[in-house]
Formats: sequence, C-alpha cells, structure tokens
Amino acid sequence: MPYRLWLGPGFLLFAIVTVSASVGCFRRRTWGWWLAMAIFVINGLSDLGQILIGHFIEGGIGVAVAGAIVIYLSRPDVRRTFTERDKDLNA
Repeated sequence: MPYRLWLGPGFLLFAIVTVSASVGCFRRRTWGWWLAMAIFVINGLSDLGQILIGHFIEGGIGVAVAGAIVIYLSRPDVRRTFTERDKDLNA
C-alpha cells in the first residue's frame, strides 16, 4: 500500500466533513445542504469513474444511489426547508 501514510488523515478529514454535513442538515442550515450536495455529487462522479474503468455493477449502483439522493435534496420542498430555516434565524 504505497499511500498508507495518507489513509488515516484522509479518512479523518472525510469523517469531519461528513459529520459537519450531518450537523448542518439536521439543523437545516443552507451550508449543510450545500455540503451534502457537494459530497453526493463528488461521490456520484467517482462512481461514474468506476463505470469507466469497467466496474459496471459497483459504479452503476453508486451512481444510482448518489443520483437519487441529489434528486431528493434538489426537490423544491426539501430545498425550501433549508432556506426558510435560515430566513427565520436572520429575522
């Protein structure tokens, strides 16, 4: 494993980002929504890369799941939940 020294810090950073997105989403903050969207878009793109290198089943399932989550988060009623929360806090 040539990159083993980077794995621990990399996963720690990933854990911090995902916990931050979870906290932001549970508190219905706009930044949490954006962070969650970024995480799932990047995840979907990496799964698309899996398809391109020949891992069709793993990549296809990943693209489908990430795509479904992005579509759900993009729905107007879900998006409105985050923007209304921020408006209430600023009022």
